[in-house]
Amino acid sequence: MRNLSKEEVLGKKIQDQQLLKQAQAGFDEAFKDWQSKKNGNERARDEARDNLLRMWAQKENLKEGVSAAELRITEIDAGIEFRQRPPAAGGNNNVPVIQNPPRAQPPARPTEPSAPDAEEAIPEDKIVPDADAGGRSPRKIGREQMLNEAIKQLHEDGGNLADVQDGIVIDAVVDGQFIDGNLQRGREYTDAEVAGFIRNGFKDFERGAKFENRRYKFELVKQSNGGADVWCVLKVVDKNTGEKWFMKSSTYGANDGLLENVGMRAAQALEFGNDENHLRLGNVIANDPIAGRLVQPRRWIMMRDIHQWENGVQGEWKDAKDGLDVVATKINPRDVGRIAVLDMVLDNRDRHGGNFMWVEAGGRVRLGVIDHGLLGGGRRDGVDVNEIPEHLERWANAIVANPGVREYRDQFNNGVTGLKRAGYKIQNPRDRRILKETMRRSVGKMKEDLDTILGVDRIQANGAQLSDIEKAHIRALKRVAEARISWIENNLDDMVDQFL
Repeated sequence: MRNLSKEEVLGKKIQDQQLLKQAQAGFDEAFKDWQSKKNGNERARDEARDNLLRMWAQKENLKEGVSAAELRITEIDAGIEFRQRPPAAGGNNNVPVIQNPPRAQPPARPTEPSAPDAEEAIPEDKIVPDADAGGRSPRKIGREQMLNEAIKQLHEDGGNLADVQDGIVIDAVVDGQFIDGNLQRGREYTDAEVAGFIRNGFKDFERGAKFENRRYKFELVKQSNGGADVWCVLKVVDKNTGEKWFMKSSTYGANDGLLENVGMRAAQALEFGNDENHLRLGNVIANDPIAGRLVQPRRWIMMRDIHQWENGVQGEWKDAKDGLDVVATKINPRDVGRIAVLDMVLDNRDRHGGNFMWVEAGGRVRLGVIDHGLLGGGRRDGVDVNEIPEHLERWANAIVANPGVREYRDQFNNGVTGLKRAGYKIQNPRDRRILKETMRRSVGKMKEDLDTILGVDRIQANGAQLSDIEKAHIRALKRVAEARISWIENNLDDMVDQFL
């Protein structure tokens, strides 16, 4: 809109406002439909949810259009201009130049405007990107020393990512001459701009966008621009070591980053080859309200590429949907036993075919587990934030009162059911004995390490702060885990017989 007149921008704003009213009405209807179907059959629930996300995205795009028009009108009234400056190495060719307007009326546009300090021209929360280039980054205020030390450690000293605290790890990784890799000459972004990308999930970029800084290369490989479940995934490659990571924007109750971390540490306890340093937690980002109701917060996480650590087995790790049914008779029963315990104890309801990995090694098929974001009872993205504590309490009370295997077995996406769909079954008495021994050892290990896996203080010890909702979820999940562990200890034979 930089080339439009004020009248043209105003006309666009009015048009978008009218469309926004229609979109809001459509969203409200979609939300009612979702509320009526979310506990129904899977197909109707998924269709209603997809429609809700589409309507939310449409509404949010129009809302952004209105906001952009209002901002441009303010810029025009304030005399903010955008002009070309001679290109500098890695710099911007399209830089806002901000004028201090007289109090009476906006000034005429000079041919060679000067650029006074941005904070003198407009309020801090309205600073135009690049106006504060080279200045103090808003995301560093209050933790500048710690973040600067981490940035120096990673980008100048070649330090280890494991030595950077959670909470600041995302900002430290993306900092340092963040350059657009899709442009021939590159385009360097300011700290403020990069902070904006993190806040909005890189929504202004298309899949395949590439960036790099002194230490890392980034590529946007997955993206969702709509709904409360706002997320994206960037592949991150360490230019010094070749290590591969995935940086993911996660949403509480949908693809939860904290629960990913919990699942990672549980898998580590069960000797899947995981390490808690393979999944790092960023800070919580609050989402804007939807239809007047508060919605779940988001959190960025970094996950180590599965092919570099899973189960300690080298080879070509594949998705379970990629041929596991052909080799299902070779699945190692030890891995089946560990998955059965992990998923039942932590009430994981999302172990579908996309959340297993497998590799054939030594005549056996070894299994790996990924994507633990729906531990603790499944999705809650349709629940109002204010209702979450009561929702968690009801869920935990129901399982503590009846922790047996039947209800969990009948869930659509539990681990063993997914393997049975792929064709797994116990092959002989020896495999059954190995399976039971592994489950007995695994439930003992979960019991021994439960305070580490589900300890709020333990999780926060590395620097990440938990929201009140997350703390409530962890405490409720620990109650569930304790009840399930006790049941499995006393009913292991029954569990194996009912499951397998």
